[in-house]
Amino acid sequence: MRLSRLYFLFVICLIAEPFNLVAQKLTLSPKNLDEIGFDYLKVIGQDDSGVFVLHSNLSLELATDRIGLRSRKYRLSYFDFSLRPLWWRNISAHPENASLETVSFFNDKGMVISSEWNRNENSLLIYMDVYNAKGELEVTGKQIAALNIGRSANISKPKIILSASKLVAGIYIEEIHDDIQTIHFIQCDTSFKNIIQAKASVTYSAKNIEFGDVVLSDEGKVALLCKVKEKDASSEKKKSLTFKLLLLQKGATQFVDYNVNDSQHQMNEASLAVDRMNNRIVVSGFYADKSSFTGAGILFSILDLANPVELIQHNVKVNDEARLKLIGDRNSGNNVSLFSYPIQKIILRNNGGAVLVAEATYLSEYSYYDYFTQTYNRRVEYHYDNVVVISLSPQGEILWSQVLRKDQASLDDEGIYASFSGFLNSEKLILFYNGDIGRGNEVVGFSINDLGKSETTSLSRIGDNISLLPRAGKQIDNETIIVPAINKKKIYLAKIEIQ
Repeated sequence: MRLSRLYFLFVICLIAEPFNLVAQKLTLSPKNLDEIGFDYLKVIGQDDSGVFVLHSNLSLELATDRIGLRSRKYRLSYFDFSLRPLWWRNISAHPENASLETVSFFNDKGMVISSEWNRNENSLLIYMDVYNAKGELEVTGKQIAALNIGRSANISKPKIILSASKLVAGIYIEEIHDDIQTIHFIQCDTSFKNIIQAKASVTYSAKNIEFGDVVLSDEGKVALLCKVKEKDASSEKKKSLTFKLLLLQKGATQFVDYNVNDSQHQMNEASLAVDRMNNRIVVSGFYADKSSFTGAGILFSILDLANPVELIQHNVKVNDEARLKLIGDRNSGNNVSLFSYPIQKIILRNNGGAVLVAEATYLSEYSYYDYFTQTYNRRVEYHYDNVVVISLSPQGEILWSQVLRKDQASLDDEGIYASFSGFLNSEKLILFYNGDIGRGNEVVGFSINDLGKSETTSLSRIGDNISLLPRAGKQIDNETIIVPAINKKKIYLAKIEIQ
């Protein structure tokens, strides 16, 4: 399960109409961003006048990121819609002895979370700063929580999660012990006040549980997806992997857990989303199915938040249309089967259906001995290959499917040029990505309408030397997406307009 995943969710009702190829225009910012500094950046939000961009000296997807990492530096900048910088600020922790943890975007403002360990009281103090669109600090060093932490615990880096309507912000922290895991959750309203503070525990050892997606409903209910190793009923020595959905009701102190799969439906990956329009939680992923031509079926499960008695499960067989598109791709990406594709996005329709977007992503590692330096060196190869898009009916039937065929691989760069940026409106889904990485490179748009018809458009030519940083982009309205890009070794913002 990918634990750090930049996720966005759009709740839509796709309308049926003939597919027309739409024009897509790419424009670079007038000036590069190198003056602002820091090599890693991400578009984190927008208001009516411009966009907020977060910069860091370390990768914003660093797998080893941890709480209290003082070598991490942040900078926040603001651009108008012509991509001209209006201001930038170095972000510091407040109070001064606190550690800067994370920066996000909430209620049209930059939201900064810092922490401080109070050893006398054995508690973790959580502070908040808020930056407005003028770069002014509206809130400085406001203590929003004091968390009682066990003495032997390891603490995860705080994570900020927004509700589907973006009216509630949640701060999620894991307290990790050998035999029990405690989740702390703080919820803030649009005035940045702490409205709910809760914690709940699960009795699984740290080596047998892996936490994944976390989502928050507008009513303050928290849902958490995790992967658990449990004893297999058929053998005392054998353990099976089970995905579980944990639900924490507003005001509750204990999770209610639901089994997402069983031993007959083995899964490697699963994803979680809140269906705000229908007041429910949706869980989906691929499961191993030996009877399927693609080697996998689709699990599509629903939990009614108004009456969360049971998880309603749909086990979806891959139909002939989907089979014809997907067969031959099940072993794409160095023998990565469809069963192992992580679902990157669950796009929910108002009628209860969904569109699943999954991408073949994996790492390969190797070491070699350098005789000149007489040292062993470790190399990591990042792979982002085919993208599968599958439309499901409210009953979990496959309506159509499409495959974006790509092969993106790079060494020791965390795959910053790989994967895609997603754009969605009521008519189409477009995936923007870099083709021919590291050689000529061109920026490509892969468009799919609600009937599953697809078109491919080039936004730049081979030789233009424009490379998107696709996972750092953000859609800002129904016609525009803004993505950081590299051109001639300089960092720019790229605006892609759908015309």
